[in-house]
Amino acid sequence: MPINTEDVESLKKLKDLLLMLDPSKSSGTEKKTLALLDILRKSSRRHSDYYHCSRPWSLGSSLKDIIPRFVEMLRECVLTHQWDKALKLVEAMSRETTSLDSTIWKVGTACLLQMGESKSRLLRQFVKQVSALQQLAVVEVLLEFLFHLLTQGNLTEAKDLMLDFKKSSRRQVKMNDPKTKAAQTLFEAYQGLILYAQWKQAIHSQNHEHLELSQDIFQCSQTSISTVEPRVLADAAIESLSSVRDKPGVWDIFLSRVVEMQVFYGSVEEARNLLTEYAEKNSNNPNSHRYLYELETSTSNRQELRKKYLEVSLKLQ
Repeated sequence: MPINTEDVESLKKLKDLLLMLDPSKSSGTEKKTLALLDILRKSSRRHSDYYHCSRPWSLGSSLKDIIPRFVEMLRECVLTHQWDKALKLVEAMSRETTSLDSTIWKVGTACLLQMGESKSRLLRQFVKQVSALQQLAVVEVLLEFLFHLLTQGNLTEAKDLMLDFKKSSRRQVKMNDPKTKAAQTLFEAYQGLILYAQWKQAIHSQNHEHLELSQDIFQCSQTSISTVEPRVLADAAIESLSSVRDKPGVWDIFLSRVVEMQVFYGSVEEARNLLTEYAEKNSNNPNSHRYLYELETSTSNRQELRKKYLEVSLKLQ
């Protein structure tokens, strides 16, 4: 891009200013200095483009009149897959104090994902900034981002997200909105799902180590092969996954994991009580009866119960 006379003068002034602020820069090469100033110039122009894009009402129009037009433009951009333009509109709206926080969050995330930013730092930065919007519950924003991380198989970052949320002071805010409370419960349950995945990895790693060690070495080092860690993970996972136990809803994915870990550590009766309670609350859910059938099949010889649970499950299916 050619630089006009006005830009040259501006660059000279910026150069002089930088040298005044940091005299050590004077020893640098002219090429590096010009490259830095060129970056500053391009950044300034981009900011100016965004500014003008977001101020079509500056000549007489009120914000109240402009917002509906903004939303209509945003809708058109999304429907026609003009993701870059949609992002510009989202960025412009985010600078105004309006009731568009939810729109900024939903559309901005969708645009970034459609533009192939699913694994970029840009998406993470966007989530961080959006979660600070006053009209959004931070747990709802983080829950959706957590879903995304899990679908990507990114357990490490999902775990870090959980830890950051626990440290956040905003999570202490009272949540009276039912939707926000539900999101809080789901967030806790998905934390248990992440811990469950870590538990499975720990068990797999432990079994692999046992197979590689000779019997003598195994007997000598049995207490040092991380026999405690999987159990600690399991206990934490069970606690988090069980947060949905008393809540109405279909919780197959969570409670089935609780049962798996309870049976693994010999707490069969606890698992049976959990599934019985779940089946009573969700009598029309065939899985709740199937889980009981599978439990009785693997842990007891009570034929009558197995037949009962199987018949109910088949009828519902």
